[in-house]
Amino acid sequence: MSALTMEKATHYELHLAERMSRLGTETAFEVLNRARALERQGKDIVHLE
Repeated sequence: MSALTMEKATHYELHLAERMSRLGTETAFEVLNRARALERQGKDIVHLE
């Protein structure tokens, strides 16, 4: 057998709680931009990166 042999993929279905659909689509970049804007206004921001 060659080293490039493909393995069989297994299909799993993921079920999430209904409340998960209520989450927004805010990205990390949107959060960072908002934090920077608040800093420019003199607000103290704790960065967790």
